[in-house]
Amino acid sequence: MGIPFIPVKGVLGSNYLALDNGITRIENPYGPGEIAVIEALRPEVAVLHGLRATRTGYVVVDRGSASLLLIQASDTVIVSVEEIIEDDGLSIAPDETIAEPIYVDYIVHAPRGALPTACPGHYERDDHEIQAYVKACESSSAFQGYLERLLA
Repeated sequence: MGIPFIPVKGVLGSNYLALDNGITRIENPYGPGEIAVIEALRPEVAVLHGLRATRTGYVVVDRGSASLLLIQASDTVIVSVEEIIEDDGLSIAPDETIAEPIYVDYIVHAPRGALPTACPGHYERDDHEIQAYVKACESSSAFQGYLERLLA
């Protein structure tokens, strides 16, 4: 989005401002009093999974996620998707939204690419696989074994 800061709701009047957390008070430019603001994050690269994309770069994501914000905030965006469709087949459900091509740098066709997490309308999360992943993260050798099993 290219904005330098964003307002933060609910911290004025709390002890949270006493922490060294980057939150600053400024005069409200649109009304009386002060508001709290924090420097906007600008990720260099975002890699995420979308529902589908067109060949010209429109990407459909779940409206209930932060995917669109992440796409718009990042310098470089790589999106894997369940399917690639033609432009004239692009439609969205009420719980979906579209990221425009200006924000998307790369699209990768990767069916089931969100696993072991869920992909709305396609598959649920795999709790067993998530538990196996967490267990594998306990050591380098366990994680190496996990990757070998997963990629076999």
